[in-house]
Amino acid sequence: MLFRLSHQLWRMGVPILPGVPTRLNITLHGFDVPYSVHIGPGLYVPHPVGTVITARSIGRNLSLISGITIGMRHEPAFPIIGDNVFIGAGARVLGGIVIGDNVQIGANAVVLNDVPANSTAVGVPARISPRTLKQKVRP
Repeated sequence: MLFRLSHQLWRMGVPILPGVPTRLNITLHGFDVPYSVHIGPGLYVPHPVGTVITARSIGRNLSLISGITIGMRHEPAFPIIGDNVFIGAGARVLGGIVIGDNVQIGANAVVLNDVPANSTAVGVPARISPRTLKQKVRP
């Protein structure tokens, strides 16, 4: 809720004030996300402590479990994350990559390359495999 407030203040062009709820969010919850990041509706973060998000954009229905880092790698290039994405505890999504829709990223995975839609990424560095029809896709 603090992120949504700071993002709205930023979109309205209010100077300085968007940083207040952002810093409060870090202090109270350990959840670090700049107010300028666009995140679609349906963000679910049950355990925000240690989670850092800096992305170009994030779609609808993103689930972040705990201790996740989304951000840059070597240069200031940030990920784009699609709709209906699940990212497991401790995962890292780094660099100017694209994570497609309906993707699942396993716990502690380190994702350094694009992940196509309807895929699963696991391991260090992450290996990508397409999901079969038998495997469930989150709604």
